[in-house]
Amino acid sequence: MKVSKKLLIMAVLFLASFLLVACGETTTEATTAAPTTTEAPTTTEATTTAAPVDLTALMTELKTHYADTLENVSYLAEADLTLLETVGDVSIVWVSANDTYLESDGTIHRPSFEVGDQTVILTATLTDGDDSESYNFFVTVKALDKTDQERADEVFLVATAFPSKELWTSADNAELDFVITGKDADDVDYTIVWTSSHPEIISIAGEITQPDGANVDVTMTATITINSVDYTEAVIFSVAKMIEGTEVATIAAAIALGEEAYVEIMGVTVIAISEMGDVFFTDGIDILYIYSASFDPIIGNVYDITGEVDFFYNSPQLKGSDVHPLRAVDSIAAVTAAPVTTAAAITDIISGLTVPTPENLFAYEIYEVTAKVYYDESLGNYSVFLVPTDYDFGAALSSDTQPNGDSIMIYYKSNMETLATFHDAQEITIQ
Repeated sequence: MKVSKKLLIMAVLFLASFLLVACGETTTEATTAAPTTTEAPTTTEATTTAAPVDLTALMTELKTHYADTLENVSYLAEADLTLLETVGDVSIVWVSANDTYLESDGTIHRPSFEVGDQTVILTATLTDGDDSESYNFFVTVKALDKTDQERADEVFLVATAFPSKELWTSADNAELDFVITGKDADDVDYTIVWTSSHPEIISIAGEITQPDGANVDVTMTATITINSVDYTEAVIFSVAKMIEGTEVATIAAAIALGEEAYVEIMGVTVIAISEMGDVFFTDGIDILYIYSASFDPIIGNVYDITGEVDFFYNSPQLKGSDVHPLRAVDSIAAVTAAPVTTAAAITDIISGLTVPTPENLFAYEIYEVTAKVYYDESLGNYSVFLVPTDYDFGAALSSDTQPNGDSIMIYYKSNMETLATFHDAQEITIQ
């Protein structure tokens, strides 16, 4: 059978095409089937199963390393700390709670002697993955040694301590004491030298002379020498200008000028001074009172006394203030005696007393009266009384108030101990 040449060629080409297609599919399958290592995780599991880090043990190792320093309660840090960066293979993070004295990198800033030793919490933290361990070291940073300036400050702390006043006057001389020696906290003595910016107003002896015209600020400077170096401290005193009181001839005239009037009462005689420094003086007609005089009067001496009129619970008195100082100068006037009112009995004194008011001011008077003394120790400060001469000491007390009936209590800031010895005894005549 004769085969056509043309048909044979076509058959060969078809077979070749089929083989090529078959080969391409086989290649594609071989390529997509290539991932033959899907079971390889065996290698990955081997790298992630390392034993966990014992942070507690490492922290114990860290504390042991600092057993003689950071872990020692007696340790005082004077120089920069050397802080480990790692323990084992784990990094250490250090954090200070107070960078003023100890920084997180171990840098030390020693406090002054005056501030004193300072304890700072220094925290060490170890971290492994999600686990962490922290520990607080309590580090005491030692203070610096005392400087000469600090020694001087200790001396000045006492030597320059003065009362606080808005204005100083000549009545304040007794309160100015410029000491010439002082001690530091270690009981070491130092010589103090004072200078005054206005010695004519405040002298180094503490004498104040008030200026005319205007107030003046005076700088008083204290100087001490330590190791050949001078240290100074300045104190400023504002001194009030001199103000003259209104001159009056009598106590009544001074009181008539009213409260806060600044008066100079001429030629009055001091008649009494209490142990507390209270003063009574007279012009021969009336008596006036000074609570704790700032000058040193003598009983029987005559003075021109200057002060500010004050009504204390409607009781007139003279007082001093920053602007109106209380002062006294010797007077050439004659001595005068205070009037004395003689009373027949204490009831006569009591019946003449009224409660003071702004319109009816209290009047200081001296009474002379004959009476008896009643004393009950259990009443303490209020235990001595003057009672009528016919008082019945044997009668039962009518109430808790002692004694029975009218009496005059003797103020406890008096010579009440002497009077107490006359209890239920003979009559006494007393002013």
